[in-house]
Amino acid sequence: MPDRAAASDALRGILLLYELSLAIGQSLDLETNCDIFLRKLTARKGIDYASVWLRGERLGTPAAQGELQRVYAHPRFRAGADGLPLTHPLFQQMDSRSFFTAAAHQVDLTEWLVGRGMNVGALAVFALEDIGYLLLRRYKVGAEFTQLELNQLRDLVRNFAVSLAGSLAHRRTLHEIEERRAAEAALECSEQRYRQAYEQTQAALADTQALYEVTRSISSIGRIEDILQTVVASVAVVLPADRVTLITFDLAEARIEHFIAGGAGREYVVESTFAELYDGLTGWAIQHRQLAVS
Repeated sequence: MPDRAAASDALRGILLLYELSLAIGQSLDLETNCDIFLRKLTARKGIDYASVWLRGERLGTPAAQGELQRVYAHPRFRAGADGLPLTHPLFQQMDSRSFFTAAAHQVDLTEWLVGRGMNVGALAVFALEDIGYLLLRRYKVGAEFTQLELNQLRDLVRNFAVSLAGSLAHRRTLHEIEERRAAEAALECSEQRYRQAYEQTQAALADTQALYEVTRSISSIGRIEDILQTVVASVAVVLPADRVTLITFDLAEARIEHFIAGGAGREYVVESTFAELYDGLTGWAIQHRQLAVS
């Protein structure tokens, strides 16, 4: 019977370790990764408080060099301050060990470090490889961490540390992607501004060139009809427009003096009589001396 009971206990222990191992690395998100595993661990192992502390440089926090930052605590109401120095005596006791345990009254248990609660029970600290530490607390009198329990947890915590390293790499990748996107957006905005400035400059140069050509043509042409034709052709280029018509009137004589068409579609311009124009929109614009758009 004792052998059967021992075998049964061993089997339950193996199944528990398997259950806990399945809770590791369930998410690439750092906090979610911690939450899934440590909620399961604290519930199944009778642990009252658990917190994860990571080195500031691994979190990409330049101001926290040489410090540990608390990235997770369960339950949260027991958590104290968010940071502590690596020189704290509690961590200096680790040396090259992967874990150590002590009764609460045997070490300097600052409440903001290991969770608010009475100075009773036991504490266990596990190294998370080179990225930080996992702290576990039991507050009940006589609820120590056994050597067998610590040895079993050591392998689990080692796997947990690997999953945390993956979460940190994922966080860095997301941060780099965000920075790259921000840089690309800034570059695109800058390119757009330069493109607009270039296009505006080109348009201004085209307008200046057109005005120059008109002025030069006018100064070299003697006939008024040729001058007006040059003006119309230049306007068609500058706007640009498919058809441009320039009409001059002699209102006293009620007649058209010049009817000049330009642009690529000038052949489709139909010449009208003074009466037709004066009775239409053109006549309204002349009489009211206002711009008319149709």
